[in-house]
Amino acid sequence: MLQVKVFDFLKDDERKSLGDIDNYILNYIESNPDEFVRLTQNEICERIFITQTSLSRFTKKVGFNSFKMLQIHVAKHLEKYLIIPELKLNTVVELEDVKRNIFEQYINLVKIVFSTIDDNHLNSLINLINSRKKTCGFRNWFFFWNW
Repeated sequence: MLQVKVFDFLKDDERKSLGDIDNYILNYIESNPDEFVRLTQNEICERIFITQTSLSRFTKKVGFNSFKMLQIHVAKHLEKYLIIPELKLNTVVELEDVKRNIFEQYINLVKIVFSTIDDNHLNSLINLINSRKKTCGFRNWFFFWNW
């Protein structure tokens, strides 16, 4: 699964103040949110080789009262990006239903991709392009040239 920004509410300075273990846990949750929601606290600790105390401290540092509250937050965040096929194969389907379903799935995929964009990386790319006097780009049929 794509990495989903579950902790997008954390400010940059809050993210920077997290320690190595906290960043390790954060990256695990954002890389495996569906797995994080399914497993118990003990199973997660065994899987990623951390102590339950480390996970409890991380939970408090990111603003949750308990591990279950953190799991609920992650589950609610995942719910936004869940792709649920509504059409059943054994029913007669109208063309409008198919088009609506495709559109909804497309919107969900766009949300997933949009949530994975790293703002710092995007800003550095924009600054790099703006700082160059000569710019050239290609994308399928699209071409731009800036001299």
